[in-house]
Amino acid sequence: MALHFGMTEQSAGSGGDPVERLELDRYELAYLCGGGERVAMVALVALCRDGRVRITSDRHRVHTVRAEAHEAVESAVLAAVPDVGRVLGFTMRLVAESDAVQEIVERLRERRLLPTSRFAAVWHWRRVRAGRRVKEEAARGYTTDALERVAISGASAILDVELRKIFETHKWEPPVNVKPLKLGLVRGEPDPAHQYSPPYRSFGGFDASDSWW
Repeated sequence: MALHFGMTEQSAGSGGDPVERLELDRYELAYLCGGGERVAMVALVALCRDGRVRITSDRHRVHTVRAEAHEAVESAVLAAVPDVGRVLGFTMRLVAESDAVQEIVERLRERRLLPTSRFAAVWHWRRVRAGRRVKEEAARGYTTDALERVAISGASAILDVELRKIFETHKWEPPVNVKPLKLGLVRGEPDPAHQYSPPYRSFGGFDASDSWW
């Protein structure tokens, strides 16, 4: 399902990129409204809703129940979770830095809703303004799709009370600086274009016992 936004921005100068009628999927909308971790949240909610993933209410640890992905971001989530599970915050960070989310960023840049870089935002101000207008228009509108509402509003829109509480109360700070980890391609999967292999699938005893990870 995709949301439609009827906006037109006239081109002017080097930063004036035209924005025509847009059709954004829930992940593109999630990135505009909340960045890469909002994208991860939408995928996690979808996976939890279908029973493919569970998040423990005590330690907020993500566990895979059924490794079945319907699209690239879900595949990135499953790839980020090792057999022993992984704490929610770190899982979201890994997904936010995955190739699947980077593909969403590139699509938004092609739609002229994001600057090509942080530095380019100075002269791509029309793109920045267009992205903000999409976010504002989405916040004012109403959608019956539960995942689109999460994409727009975040954890407060999660229908499941227990799951909403987990996302609203979870706090995580990395014990060290976490460098971006590439989730590589898994060979031999049904849809290799949308499959990602987990970084460091086995962290050994540290991953299994340490609550940070």
